[in-house]
Amino acid sequence: MFTYMTTRGQCIWSRMAIRPLSFTLKREIRKQTANGLTNMFTDESFGIEMHSGAGVKGTLPSASVARLQVSQTEALATMLSRSFQNEPNFVYIIPDEQARRISLRWFFQMAAIPASRLFGEICTTNQIDGASLWIRTGTGFTFERMIRNATRRMPLKLDLQALRRSINLGARVEKARHRLVRGPHWYLLALGVEPSIDRCALSGLLIEPVLSRADSDKIPCYVEIFDERDLCFYEKLGFRVEGAGNIPHGGPSFWAMIRSPK
Repeated sequence: MFTYMTTRGQCIWSRMAIRPLSFTLKREIRKQTANGLTNMFTDESFGIEMHSGAGVKGTLPSASVARLQVSQTEALATMLSRSFQNEPNFVYIIPDEQARRISLRWFFQMAAIPASRLFGEICTTNQIDGASLWIRTGTGFTFERMIRNATRRMPLKLDLQALRRSINLGARVEKARHRLVRGPHWYLLALGVEPSIDRCALSGLLIEPVLSRADSDKIPCYVEIFDERDLCFYEKLGFRVEGAGNIPHGGPSFWAMIRSPK
């Protein structure tokens, strides 16, 4: 049972149907990375500490994943807003650059970071130059509720069309997640790194603690990707494309990826 993808954007959900698409995407990504195109996400975990054996290229001689302090929430939100400023999903929701910059900081400070602290894990660094935000399922979290809570408290109110776009996107990706992965799993809500940092090295460090925990607990991890160039990074960590589609009414494409426990 599956639907097909059109340029207007019905999502493909069947795992059997996705495998040929997954192969096509991987082949295209290899061509892109050969041309030097890269772009990485980052995520955060709360209450985990891990030290890297090797330094991060050029910027961090040594890096460690550290516990987020409440006093660091604003700094983390500011960093994540810079990291996600040009991500296709946020550009779609808030096209105006200045309004997006203000709204993103409040979204992370008032919604995403508190949700991850309450329902999952946050991994960051002592310098707050990267973070991963995780949600553990079965905790009562919903994307739509998080969006609604954030928009109520934003200093710059979203117009009606932007609010509709945010709810539309949230509902679509949440529907995909519920169809593709059932039972307990870890959901990577956000993975962001300061633009001046070596993204690939630090992103891998930030995501590793929860991947290891998921392996230990024998449960999968899930993430949706809005930039096709990120696929290779997640594939190297064991994620596989299990669904793909477009957000209707002019929204971005996305890829749903699942990592089975090792």
